[in-house]
Amino acid sequence: MPLFEVGDAAGGLPVFAPVSTVGGVDTRMGARDPSLLQRLQRRDAELAPALREAIERDGPMALWPLAAQGLAAGDDLHSRTAGANTALASLLKLRGMGAVADDIAANPLFFLTLWMAASALMLRAAEGGDMPSLVTRAGGNGECFAIALAGRAGQWAVCDAEPPRGALMPSIAAGTEVAAAIGDSAVIDMLGFGGQRLAHAPEPLGVFRDHLPPDHAESARRLLCAPQPVLPDAWPLGLDAARVARHQAAPWVMLARLAGDGITGFVGRGIYRPPVTLFDRALQALG
Repeated sequence: MPLFEVGDAAGGLPVFAPVSTVGGVDTRMGARDPSLLQRLQRRDAELAPALREAIERDGPMALWPLAAQGLAAGDDLHSRTAGANTALASLLKLRGMGAVADDIAANPLFFLTLWMAASALMLRAAEGGDMPSLVTRAGGNGECFAIALAGRAGQWAVCDAEPPRGALMPSIAAGTEVAAAIGDSAVIDMLGFGGQRLAHAPEPLGVFRDHLPPDHAESARRLLCAPQPVLPDAWPLGLDAARVARHQAAPWVMLARLAGDGITGFVGRGIYRPPVTLFDRALQALG
């Protein structure tokens, strides 16, 4: 499988992300669609080599400027990455990759795996630092949801996962069973985007408004701890488990809703809220 290497110019180990397919549903949505085989072959034989050649010729692509453009365009950088993806396609066009750029522009979530890796990289940079209660790892496997803190990154606090809430796509039969929370993209929300950023992302906010309390925006922001002057409204980054415990308010995580049968795959966009007790247990283990 071709991978993107996402690194930090300041050093440290990189994080790797799969190169998505273009032209239709991607493998990460869990669909058993035979047409995926053709798209995977095209990715491996055409898309990935073209991207590698461009990066080797023109150098790495900085992700922060693309993410900032996405935020300005109304992205939450998890359930919606269309603005950042458009910025990525524009950059590739400037590098002379017109056809590849057009294909990537037609897949609004192509940027997502890159930003997942970048988010994980930034969070792991805090591990072993002076803020031990920061959540630096998170994810679900369809049965459990778990987090780890900067002070003890190798130790996971675990809870039973519940299905993300949200509407089913019109093509999905009412009453379809939805699997419990699954996905490692939760690192985006732990960094401070995704579910924490919904109040500034009009399109996904409209989708999930009925699943959010009136004070969602204020509640989400006070769980984050480090204001960033380079971001709109000096948006803070870094989810603090100690703040979750203090305010008794858990973060919000944007996750795809997948069918529980393991065959149908993606059935709708979802939002998941892990219990406050999960963060309490992580803090207790931290001591």
